[in-house]
Amino acid sequence: MVNTIDTEANLVSLSARGNKQAFGKLYDLYLEQIYRYIYYRVSDYQEAEDLTQAAFIKAWEKLPRGVNKAKINNFRAWIYKIAHNLVIDFYRGRKSLASLDEVAERRDRDNDPEVVTTEHETTRCLLQAISHLDDKLKQVIILRFINQLDHAETAQIMGLKEGNVRVLQHRALVEIRKYYGEG
Repeated sequence: MVNTIDTEANLVSLSARGNKQAFGKLYDLYLEQIYRYIYYRVSDYQEAEDLTQAAFIKAWEKLPRGVNKAKINNFRAWIYKIAHNLVIDFYRGRKSLASLDEVAERRDRDNDPEVVTTEHETTRCLLQAISHLDDKLKQVIILRFINQLDHAETAQIMGLKEGNVRVLQHRALVEIRKYYGEG
């Protein structure tokens, strides 16, 4: 049974000893954030679901084998890093990338027209804007503004210094403004 003190460190420690309930709490805690991160990187609901599932499976498989606990002093950053690597592998394995229009068209076919909302249009506009950014700028925007991570966590996930993240964030925002003709 999981301790009543469900701190991340405690949940990671229990999970590393094979406690499925503790890992389930970590899964519940980070599922939506990891899915959102992956979705904005691959622009496909099904692929995002599959990659999200794969990220948590990898994390579960690595924990019981006694992965270096110092390496997982921040589970959130660690699971993001796993997700990031899976996205990279996903793109390496793809022969051709779907255009943004194809992605939007496929999403429209999969949804009931009555369900398409303002959020759908906002997502589409955001995808268009960030699709023009290079990979590092795109990753900063997704981590900082979509998943609302702070500079320190973003830096840890990307393997950069906080100052570098701030510079990349600024560049990305300038590029987005230019894309919309505001810069």
